[in-house]
Amino acid sequence: SAVHVGGQRAYALARQGRVRVPPRVLFTTHSLRYPRMAWVVVDGLGQHWEPATVVADWQGNTLRVTSTNVTALSFAFGPGESPFDPRLPVRVEVQSDGRPVESVVLGRATSERSFAGALHRGAQGWVAGPAPAEGLAKRHGLQGPIDDAFMDRFVFVRPTGESPFPLVAAWAKSELERAQREWRRHYRGDAVVMDDAQVTDEELARSNVVLWGDPASNRLLSRMLSKLPIEWTPDALKAHGKTHDPARHVPVLVFPNPLNPARYVVLNSGFTFREYDYLNNARQTPKLADWAVIDVSQAPGPRFPGKVVDGGLGDERRAGTALPRACPRSLSSACGAGPMRARLGHGARPGNERGLMSGGRRGGLAMAWAPQVGALVFCVLGCVVGGGGSRGRAVAAAPCGRRPHRGRTGGLRRVRVLPRLSPGRVQLVASDVPSDDDPVPHARVREGARGWRGADERRGPVPAGEHGRRV
Repeated sequence: SAVHVGGQRAYALARQGRVRVPPRVLFTTHSLRYPRMAWVVVDGLGQHWEPATVVADWQGNTLRVTSTNVTALSFAFGPGESPFDPRLPVRVEVQSDGRPVESVVLGRATSERSFAGALHRGAQGWVAGPAPAEGLAKRHGLQGPIDDAFMDRFVFVRPTGESPFPLVAAWAKSELERAQREWRRHYRGDAVVMDDAQVTDEELARSNVVLWGDPASNRLLSRMLSKLPIEWTPDALKAHGKTHDPARHVPVLVFPNPLNPARYVVLNSGFTFREYDYLNNARQTPKLADWAVIDVSQAPGPRFPGKVVDGGLGDERRAGTALPRACPRSLSSACGAGPMRARLGHGARPGNERGLMSGGRRGGLAMAWAPQVGALVFCVLGCVVGGGGSRGRAVAAAPCGRRPHRGRTGGLRRVRVLPRLSPGRVQLVASDVPSDDDPVPHARVREGARGWRGADERRGPVPAGEHGRRV
């Protein structure tokens, strides 16, 4: 039978197994958190969150490598996996970022047919060996962003002192309580919380520490402050060459812990996605990069913990005390840039959701997904099943400053559609996207006796069967 034949094919494929040592590797990563593909390991990047690519194969005892945005590489073949002749040294021919091909001689494979070798790009080109450990540098598992600190054991460190700035103290207390509550809500566990006087050397050795408050209120933060890439005094907060009023500004950052550089220290932040991103887990990605400055005089909203006035990525080498360059375009919103701007198009205007549809009662079905990290927007355009009426047309909002086009994707400001699925039945498909001046949380949708109903926390319920109302 067809089922029997299919089963035999599956067993045959399973017996073959996967190719443990592929002769050619094509690998792209954006972070040292995910550095390996087969026998190729990326050990250093030119810039995090920009694509880093490696294409590698071998011929004889020569490894041929083409790479972009990579500053250090290593190769690892386990026992019995090395394709190289152990009597001859292994040579690497590497072409990086469009530069001429360079040749580097590594060691030999072992008698047990394993091989390990590394090279890095120095001032004069590629040289054999791992990159020198000079000062702090981004490396595997210690590369940021802020959310990366919560992928291992961490401790919230609560301040016990008194801050000279009531606004900052109240914000830190509120955000710490929120971080505890939301961790329990999302990850089904209670975060470990300690007073600043309770943190021991043993805890620093095994945990990432998340410090809340300011240097006056948190004694552990005061101990580390001189070795962090900011200046924070009662008179000024200096970050990335800019000065801010410490009475209403707070730094949020991740950095190697000066008291244990194998672990992180985080200032004033839990995971960085907020209520707006609870709509689906595709949005639950980092919303702040390695550092940011928050104006806490603006109340926290569903997207950010206050007004993000500055932010960016940390230097790959983390040299000196100055915070480094701004973010790449792919992380612009995660580095404190304003929300994505777009227009409603093709007859749609604020408050007129029906302008997004043609065919009136039998409108098109539109769903929009716009995570704030990266430029990915996924639009599914379909047609609603129902007798009569024209086939629906759905229009997505256009990217910033561009004319909208049907079926195109880009940064979305808002898409609000209430298509009718059948008589007496209305479905809320997409809710309004909060903005800086109108931080409305996404609507909740439920099915009632008369059909689908939507409600948000501020404007109340939307009666079933009613079109065109803002939700």
